[in-house]
Amino acid sequence: MKTRILMWLTLSAFIAVSCTDNGTETPQKSVKVEPAVMTFAAVSAQSQEAVVTAVGVEWNVEVPQIAQDWLTAVKEGDDKVVVSVADNPAAEERVGSVAIVVSGDESVRNKEITVTQAGNESPEAYSLTLSAKRLDFEAAGSEAQDVTVTVEGEGMTWKATADDAWVTVSETDDGFSVSVTDNTDTEERIGTVTVTPSEKSVEPVELVVYQKAGKGKPTIEVNYDEFVFRPTGELLQGEATLYVTAENCDWTWRVVGEDGGTAEWIQIDDSNVETYAYLAITCSPNTGETERVGYIEVIPDTEELEVIRVRIVQNAVQDHVSDLTDDVDLSPVTKNARVVMMPLNDYEDRATEWQFRMWDDNIVYDETKWPPYVGTGEYIEFTLFSEKIVFNDASEYELPAATYTVTVIDPDTGGMGLEEENTITAGYTAPWNPEQCFGSWYYKIENDVVVAKAPIKAGTLIVERSGDGYVLMFDFEDDFGFSLSGRREGPLDITPQGVPMPQE
Repeated sequence: MKTRILMWLTLSAFIAVSCTDNGTETPQKSVKVEPAVMTFAAVSAQSQEAVVTAVGVEWNVEVPQIAQDWLTAVKEGDDKVVVSVADNPAAEERVGSVAIVVSGDESVRNKEITVTQAGNESPEAYSLTLSAKRLDFEAAGSEAQDVTVTVEGEGMTWKATADDAWVTVSETDDGFSVSVTDNTDTEERIGTVTVTPSEKSVEPVELVVYQKAGKGKPTIEVNYDEFVFRPTGELLQGEATLYVTAENCDWTWRVVGEDGGTAEWIQIDDSNVETYAYLAITCSPNTGETERVGYIEVIPDTEELEVIRVRIVQNAVQDHVSDLTDDVDLSPVTKNARVVMMPLNDYEDRATEWQFRMWDDNIVYDETKWPPYVGTGEYIEFTLFSEKIVFNDASEYELPAATYTVTVIDPDTGGMGLEEENTITAGYTAPWNPEQCFGSWYYKIENDVVVAKAPIKAGTLIVERSGDGYVLMFDFEDDFGFSLSGRREGPLDITPQGVPMPQE
């Protein structure tokens, strides 16, 4: 037994020291603190000291954040810590700690002083109250409202936080101020401001923030962004009525020219705005040689929306509608043809109508499309009236050889039923829409889209027979004086339409 004790003492002595290269002994690194437990009175407690013994290491002192409002510790010299506590206003005792933090060697553990402070026999009474439990705001334009915070209990602080993004809190001298953003939703909304005291024994207090429902997000739309008028002041197509659809906002209007000045040639009747929310537009005649442009500006009463500009265009007086800049050789244009004719009944006493469609080799004719011309090239369409041709049992018909003269008709009536034999109907546009073409026209297309056109206004078509085919000699003019002439020789694909009808 004595032998074992002796061996243990020898081993302990060996562990307590170590040797350097030159054979000298070095103490083992360590740290300890005494006392490791401190107890303080609730009120007027004196500071206490702890002795720190450190071997071969540096150290410092720290107080965890959770106890820093009442517990402090200060390092004095290399071996002393002075610990102090504030008066405990609560009836419950409280416990904290002071850490002796070792630096430079992780093998040596930190030490801790446990600090206990007795509860107060006459505890402080804490309370927190607000001057209002609820704030009410209008949907828009509301001013900020102030709330007074009353605190009982020495040293207690507080913090006010808005729980909703549309509520803003700002501190004041005796409380805080609450403001809200405008409510653009169609439903009321309720938020909260939470006031949290520093004393944990006091519950946080909530302030209710109520805001009335808004009108909703403002919107405004118009039915058209452009109106095009004739030189006479008439609209090309449809009604010159600008409907304005506005939600949750009001609006006004004004007329401006392209240069931003006045445009007195545009007249607006707003007598139906209140009832039907539309503006009636008229234009005075344009006697100039160029088109003119102005705008109707629809102006919302809110900065959330932009001003809407509706373009008003009035065409200038034109003495022609042709897009041609040179003469046209119709020989290649008329190389392909489709002819539809309408035979008459015996009792009908009028000319027979023939409809010609002719195109060059660069165009594909496709009746599943409208217009039925596909590609890039040229084509013409014209309406011809021959001598009276009646239905026959064989449904075989021939175009009479004759000279057919281009005849101008009244565009308002289309010459319906008044056509004469051996005539071709001149090209014209619909009074209600100058883009809608009737009669006889030349067209140029690129990728299926018309890029130039010209009405056939004068001239002749001479038709001669050549064996089983025809010789067609064109000598037309457009309304600007350009020539559309050429020659075609060959058969015609003639398709009759209609069936005989008995006389009533």
